Amino acid sequence: SRAYISDQKALPIRDAPHKLSQIDDENLASAVKDHLQSRGKYVCAQDLVDYSNIPENQALHGFKKGISLTTAQQWMKKLGYWTKDPKGQYVDGHEHEDVVHYRQNVFLPAWIHYQPRMRKWREDDITIEEVDTTTAASGRRVVVWFHDESTFYANDSIVTNGYEGKPVCGPDGKPLRGKIPMEDGWLPNGDSQSLYFPEGHDKAGWFKGMLQILVECGYTDTPNLKAQCKDFKCPGDGKDSCCCRWLMYSQPNFVHVESVLEALCRAWGFDVIFLPKFHCALNFIEQCWGFAKQMYRMKDSSSSAAALKKNVIDSLNAVAMLTMQRFSIRPARFIDAYQKGLNGTQAAWAIKKYHGHHVLPAVIMKEFDDAYPLTTSESVLI
Repeated sequence: SRAYISDQKALPIRDAPHKLSQIDDENLASAVKDHLQSRGKYVCAQDLVDYSNIPENQALHGFKKGISLTTAQQWMKKLGYWTKDPKGQYVDGHEHEDVVHYRQNVFLPAWIHYQPRMRKWREDDITIEEVDTTTAASGRRVVVWFHDESTFYANDSIVTNGYEGKPVCGPDGKPLRGKIPMEDGWLPNGDSQSLYFPEGHDKAGWFKGMLQILVECGYTDTPNLKAQCKDFKCPGDGKDSCCCRWLMYSQPNFVHVESVLEALCRAWGFDVIFLPKFHCALNFIEQCWGFAKQMYRMKDSSSSAAALKKNVIDSLNAVAMLTMQRFSIRPARFIDAYQKGLNGTQAAWAIKKYHGHHVLPAVIMKEFDDAYPLTTSESVLI
């Protein structure tokens, strides 16, 4: 790394096979996540093994053979699943109570508010914009800018020698670091409250800590409270005085705080909507990354930074507008499914059944129940 800092043409060489995995491909990861989501709340690594053994899936993803159980377990961890119990079942956070609450009560209402003024295209001809005459779309056109990040490795191409980005470093070769202080909070009377000791104090510039901050907010009995409950597990019975941590997190400074990103965007006249956690299917950029990386893999390998940069730019430019419009249909179907009250498992099933449709029929819940009649024991898993 120091040699690279001194001379950026001296690119490090590393072998990729033991570093990269097939599941790093966005297209494969997206397809696997959809499959696992359609299996229910709890899944196991064997579900992934079975998926890889289907000839159609092998042809789609370029598999020569199915994956082993050990590989499947490694992929589950990479995809964000974690072991639920010793029986080998895995679960992600897609249907966690807080995630579902945000999706249904925050994200979807915000999306529905702007949806009539968004653009969409006809299912039978993606080149023609679909005009919805049933809704009174008044006001300016709403353009949604999705954000996501991806890393292109030289190892993604045919030859395994490559280049990988490094943190910004100083002349001594050490990563540059900087301290970013938190913004002021506010007291119950509306006055600003600094979270750091002021100049002239014995601990000037130090963080005040929970005890001091709460005392300044008027909680004079705070010194009698413990810092936190055991294992961060508070009683959860509505009491705000079990520990300092619970009391602190119940303050308006923490409950109703706006992020720097939201504040900056709103200052320029833009609204910010955060996608629900564990819902990558709602961001069509994931598919754009997968398409671009397919193009990238077809480029000639190089150890030149200039060539690598050109390959990445050319691959991104290869994602045509019509391709993006086609990719945008998939998140629209998921959003429509959640609006109709489907959970993650039901939505994944419906998307497969009505592939290519912007919206799902109103009777989709009945169709799902007919396709998967639930017993008492099965209903727990959906």
